[in-house]
Amino acid sequence: MAIKTFLQGLGATHLWTLNNSGTLTTDDLGNSTLPSRITGGTYSFQASPVCMGVTHSVRVEASTGDTSGAVFANTVDINESPMGYTTGTRSILLWFRQDAIQNPTCIYEQGGGTNNFAFMGGAQITFQAADSGQPFLIAASKGLAIAGRNYCTVGVWEYHTQHAGNGNRVLLYLNG
Repeated sequence: MAIKTFLQGLGATHLWTLNNSGTLTTDDLGNSTLPSRITGGTYSFQASPVCMGVTHSVRVEASTGDTSGAVFANTVDINESPMGYTTGTRSILLWFRQDAIQNPTCIYEQGGGTNNFAFMGGAQITFQAADSGQPFLIAASKGLAIAGRNYCTVGVWEYHTQHAGNGNRVLLYLNG
C-alpha cells in the first residue's frame, strides 16, 4: 500500500488502516507494544472508504453519549518510552466523515482519564489533549463541519520543552 510507505518515510510509528482486516488490533507498521483496539460502541466495516489506498472504513453507529463511539484503548504508547507523552511531540492523522451533524461525539480517543488525545465531531471539529497536572487543551476548527464530507485531520501535541512558548500546546490542521 502506497500510503503505508509514504507515512513510514515521514517517520510514522503507528498505522491502523481499519480496512476490513477482520481485526481492529493490527498495527500495520508493527511498532506498538500494545496495539489499540476499539472498545465499546457498535461498529461495522463499510465498503465506502474515506481515503485512497483502502477499500473499507469503520462505521461507528451514531450516539449521543460522550465516548461510546470509536474509543481506542491504549495508554501504553502514550505513557512509555520512546514515545512518552510528557517528553515529546506527537501527531495523529485521521481521515473521517460524519454522515450527520449531531451532538458533540467522540470520533477518536486514545488514552485514559489522565493522559489522552481525542478528536470530537459535531457542528465544530476539535482536537483535545489532557496531561496529568497540566491544563486541559483544546483546539477547534474555524468553520462548521459539513455532513457527508471527508476530512483529513491532524492533531499535534507538543510538550512544553518542544517549542519556544510556555506550557504544553496543541495544534489542529483540518484538510491542509
